Amino acid sequence: MDIYKQSSLLPSLLSQLIKKKRILILSDNITHRIAAERCEKILKEIKVSSLILFPQGSKRVYAEEKYLPEILKRSQDRNVIITVGTGTITDLGKYAAHQFKEEVFPLVYPSKKIKEYLRKAKCPLCFEQIGVNKKLAYKTIIYARYIRGRLTILDIADELGILKETAKDLI
Repeated sequence: MDIYKQSSLLPSLLSQLIKKKRILILSDNITHRIAAERCEKILKEIKVSSLILFPQGSKRVYAEEKYLPEILKRSQDRNVIITVGTGTITDLGKYAAHQFKEEVFPLVYPSKKIKEYLRKAKCPLCFEQIGVNKKLAYKTIIYARYIRGRLTILDIADELGILKETAKDLI
């Protein structure tokens, strides 16, 4: 039995990793519906609070100072900030963590940044550039989570129910 693949064990595994931590889940109105709600459900055994940012004077949330007072207020009594989103939400969460002298470990970089790193290193940027067709690429993404004997981002995506959809989007 692979304990990392058992969905009922994910909350207890996470609780061991972040034992005695006070967690704030930071998202915007879009990423909350897509993934943060599921994160809250998975982490229900752990005391978490959520802050959902809504657009103020624009169609979407941008990394702007106007959101910081609420983020700083809500994160004062927290020692872990989980950002659900990329770019904007991550930047706002990192800023809040730095204000409280918490160490920040980037776990997921925005795709533009990753592509920039790969381009500079002259790496292929799509499956076709390495001779892999779309069907094989999809299967590779879906089954890659079984290669490692530990929890990976692919396991979390599967737990959240977004792995297959995300794999299709990537291809």
